[in-house]
Amino acid sequence: KESMGGYDYTSARLTSKYRGDWLYGRFEIREKLPVGRGTWPAIWMLPTTYEYGGWPHSGEIDIMEHVGYDPTQVHATLHTGIYNHGLNTQIGYSKTVNDAETEFHTYELVWEPHFMEVYVDGDSYGKLGFNPLANIGVESFEAWPFDQEFHMILNLAIGGMWGGVQGVDESIFPTTLEVDYVRVYQKDYAGMDKSAPDSVSNISLLDAGAETLQFSWVHAE
Repeated sequence: KESMGGYDYTSARLTSKYRGDWLYGRFEIREKLPVGRGTWPAIWMLPTTYEYGGWPHSGEIDIMEHVGYDPTQVHATLHTGIYNHGLNTQIGYSKTVNDAETEFHTYELVWEPHFMEVYVDGDSYGKLGFNPLANIGVESFEAWPFDQEFHMILNLAIGGMWGGVQGVDESIFPTTLEVDYVRVYQKDYAGMDKSAPDSVSNISLLDAGAETLQFSWVHAE
């Protein structure tokens, strides 16, 4: 707890930028979330080079977010030029995890050239696909800028525009975000025609209960 920039708390983040930058893959992060109103832990990814311009045009991938005043819900969200919280058009999913603050759970993203799917403990709860050939009336990157390298961020914010909506309970401290591991797996995409993947759809919510896809991944420490 310290004053800085007009706020009562400071916080920190771990970032893989320039040490771990990935294009596509399977990302597994096992965490136990902090307890208390005002906490806002997140596992998220940002573009390393911002090829399509500043936020939100180059995209943001939120693998897991949690706010302490709503302790049983975890969230995954995509932000792009035309789908973002500034326009209230962000594409998001939520899942009930009753013991997120007392037990470790694995939060996972599968990111392929033209779809993403999110999981908790192996259970899929959101899938989104994109067909770059569809006529959506804007440049395709404004809907799907996810063909560039992204890096990972792990952080625990205190307060803020979402975590602090109901204030900060100052009796909760100390509270801790515990990270057991981060694992990243990637395929060998050499020779793949990334402009014409199979089985993609237009921007739409897909069946979250679909059979889990089987992948052959290589673990990168």
